[in-house]
Amino acid sequence: MHRFFIPKDWIERDKVTITGEPLYQIGFVLRLKPADHIIVLDNSGWEFEVEIERITKEQISAKVVSRRPGLGEPVVKITLYQALLKSDKFELVLQKGVELGVTEFVPFISERCVVRTESAGKIERWRKIVQEAAEQSERLILPVLHPLITFDAACRTAKRPSVLLWEEEKMCEFEANPARSTV
Repeated sequence: MHRFFIPKDWIERDKVTITGEPLYQIGFVLRLKPADHIIVLDNSGWEFEVEIERITKEQISAKVVSRRPGLGEPVVKITLYQALLKSDKFELVLQKGVELGVTEFVPFISERCVVRTESAGKIERWRKIVQEAAEQSERLILPVLHPLITFDAACRTAKRPSVLLWEEEKMCEFEANPARSTV
């Protein structure tokens, strides 16, 4: 069954109203019809099976058939700190990370990053990739995509316990002196 994240306020008791991008996807790409069933998710951990009642160019009206707690969220919460990558490689990391159960993404700029900034359009694209991967992999809660930070800030804010993977052979400062470690 197709799954879609929608804002909480689109669900009122046993009625659901869908507009915008999900409307286009459901009505014009998938060509679903009245009486078809879909799953809608409000990012709370619950999934709602709904039956489409009416589709217009402006909105879809549906009724809630069932509401149940979902089972698609990982027990272990993983935050992935990832340096920006060239081309669409960062997008692939987001997609596969969501599919593997990452709950938070923290993009950062490191010394060797070729890409040094993010644009509003790129952030929106990343959010869409995270949402689509979450829907496809039957997640119930959208992973958080944090704002871009520096490597130093990433080291200061990393949660414990943490694992740092890098390609350099030399020791980095916080590994050589565990007492001063922030990661």
